[in-house]
Amino acid sequence: MPPRLEAICRTFLVTPALHLIHHSPNFAETNSNFGFSTIIWDRIFGTFRAASASDKPKIGLEYARHAADQTLTALLINPMKPQP
Repeated sequence: MPPRLEAICRTFLVTPALHLIHHSPNFAETNSNFGFSTIIWDRIFGTFRAASASDKPKIGLEYARHAADQTLTALLINPMKPQP
């Protein structure tokens, strides 16, 4: 999305850049931007985060980056396992 359009849309919509922050391995960033279309609920509940701590944030969980963690079975079991 062009930067100017991104800046305008992110005042009320969840843009791709805002949603990407939610997928950060940093817990403070992961625990933010839960909305899927508008940012109103994140603003109301204090979970809105306008920017990542990094210009090019990493995404995904550090402990689940191996190919074995990406199989269907592993993905289905993962929510039930204790996390590090």
